[in-house]
Amino acid sequence: MGAWGVGLFQNDVALEVKDTYVKKLQVGKSNEEAFNETVNELNDMTNDADDKIDFWFALASLMFDYGRLTPDVKNTALEIINSNSDDRWDAKDTKKRNQAVESLKEKLLSQQPEEVKVKIVKKRTPKIKPDEIYYFVLDDENLRNENFYNCYVYVLVDSWTQYDNRIKDLGDEHALIYLKISDHAVSDIKELDSIPFFNYALNVDNENRKIEDKRILIDNQGFSDMKKRLTYFGTYSFQREPYEKIFRWDEWQSVYENYKGENEWNGKSTLWSCLIDQHIVPALRKYGMK
Repeated sequence: MGAWGVGLFQNDVALEVKDTYVKKLQVGKSNEEAFNETVNELNDMTNDADDKIDFWFALASLMFDYGRLTPDVKNTALEIINSNSDDRWDAKDTKKRNQAVESLKEKLLSQQPEEVKVKIVKKRTPKIKPDEIYYFVLDDENLRNENFYNCYVYVLVDSWTQYDNRIKDLGDEHALIYLKISDHAVSDIKELDSIPFFNYALNVDNENRKIEDKRILIDNQGFSDMKKRLTYFGTYSFQREPYEKIFRWDEWQSVYENYKGENEWNGKSTLWSCLIDQHIVPALRKYGMK
């Protein structure tokens, strides 16, 4: 594990301990559960001669700050401090490191604060439901010279799926959607069954495009702005394809992560931009609507 300073939380181990322990509390785990699960999940750190130092220092400091420090954790950290076994630092950093460790010792020997109430993070669910169908038109001015300009893109909601991309065990759910593209506005919702599902993959040959699952996982963190751009068409139990996996989820996630945190990109909402500019339009240019 890497370190970039002598501070107790200036290393990868301590940050992972913090991330793991605090998120346990945020999903409503009891004090005992949060502690036990953190230790069990990160046991590779506690079994490493160097990592265990950063592990117990970080956990003891965190538990103290949250008013949850137990005698066992306190004593474990103090035993490591008193053993003077941390010889990883060169001469110029040893003094500063000793000061950081001495501050931790003074902290652990003081009266810890009252237990801090942790705000429970609630799971998120999609704002669209299975069998709901929406559409939008590819009518941006920059698409005027494309042969798919003014085509209709139909968004068909297949189902919800659980994927914890914020906090483990939180239970966040996201919508799985299909796309269908038509050169005209569909008048009868049942007509959608005759239009093929659209595969936006760019690096798959035509034969594999036909057999791959074409569902897309739409991360609900960025979907609110996207939904404002959709028009509700109706609810219909449309015909699905008999595939189980979520097509190219890893790539979709990486694209979304690249822009997460930005309010706008190219004047459009983040998720919308990724879907249109990074996937649909390039695939239409390469393969057409089928």
